[in-house]
Amino acid sequence: MKIGLDLDGVVVNSLPQVIKVLDSCFAQKFAPGDHFDLSRYYGAPRDEISLVISERAEEMFGAAEMTEGAAAGIAALEKNGHEIIYVTARKAGREEEVTRAWLARRGLGHSPLFCVSGGSKADVVLAESIEVFVDDFLRNAEQISAVGVPVLLLDAFYNQAEEVPPGVTRCNGWEDIQRAVAALAARKPL
Repeated sequence: MKIGLDLDGVVVNSLPQVIKVLDSCFAQKFAPGDHFDLSRYYGAPRDEISLVISERAEEMFGAAEMTEGAAAGIAALEKNGHEIIYVTARKAGREEEVTRAWLARRGLGHSPLFCVSGGSKADVVLAESIEVFVDDFLRNAEQISAVGVPVLLLDAFYNQAEEVPPGVTRCNGWEDIQRAVAALAARKPL
């Protein structure tokens, strides 16, 4: 199967680094809530936050660790013959360069990477014929499942407030993701 993977929150545990940098830039500090809107957390316009993220991409994304279980999970999926495609909301340019270097350092640079930067991940999912997508952001999961592609939603504090829509399966970690992909692959017609 072609499996689309979001990066932040799924493959990359970037949130601690993002918070560290943004907390140093804004008077209002991060406090976990039931959403993931950095503008609301920091009381600053989205374009201002976006500028900081782009300017300090290496510090935020380059230093981030892998999400627990992601390395083994991705290796197992590839070993089972699945094709991985990364689709991230990061921007082309500097953020993409940092992302490609991060993936290469972890032996993951061989898979395609798409940076949609505010665009729709669902468009990439359709264009690349992705058969299942893994994300942690509920809005992305809704958009992708709405075009008929199953979504595995990785649990996070910011995606607990709402029920998941049809076509979305909540996963508690990478072992759940691997089991769900195996179940989907088993149902796929030959």
